[in-house]
Amino acid sequence: MYTPEEHEADKERIFQALDAIMKLREEYRDVIAIPEVVSLHDITEYRLDAYNGAAPFKKNLNRTAATYVLNYFNGVDYVTPEHFEHTIICALQDYNTRKK
Repeated sequence: MYTPEEHEADKERIFQALDAIMKLREEYRDVIAIPEVVSLHDITEYRLDAYNGAAPFKKNLNRTAATYVLNYFNGVDYVTPEHFEHTIICALQDYNTRKK
């Protein structure tokens, strides 16, 4: 489980990262576009289907799993809602396979 304490600890770092991205977007807007940003909280708040119904990722999985899934999004420029869910599922399958 991704705990409320971990959530609070990560919040400030996520805000710092988003601020840095916004500065980059502004400074280099004439030469690059940064179309999509996926944060750790996007992952942990995502509702996954489970045997007992849909629940937020953070309810059943920990921060280690969330950061593992987050890294699956590196290098992806545009994420549709369908692709977002598919990427999470594939990352979790790989994560669970590597844990064994």
